[in-house]
Formats: sequence, C-alpha cells, structure tokens
Amino acid sequence: MARKVTISLPDDLLESIRERADERGVSAYVTEAVRHRDAMDRLRELYR
Repeated sequence: MARKVTISLPDDLLESIRERADERGVSAYVTEAVRHRDAMDRLRELYR
C-alpha cells in the first residue's frame, strides 16, 4: 500500500530526477532513493 505525500525539491534536483526516472516515474525514483537511504541509516544504527 502507498500513501500520497507532498514534498518540496529544488528545481534543479527535480529536473535531474525527471531526466533519469524514465518510464519508472518520479515517485518510483524517489521511493528507491529513500529506501536506499533508510537501509543505510539502519545499518549505521546497528554499528553504534
């Protein structure tokens, strides 16, 4: 299940994401990036 949220991004970052997102779309691109960051943060927490 997914929930719609609103975020703000700098114009240049959004344009860069749009160029790379292809058919996946911006939401899928951002979701993948946030999942990666969440995983890295969790790993760091394990080593504290």
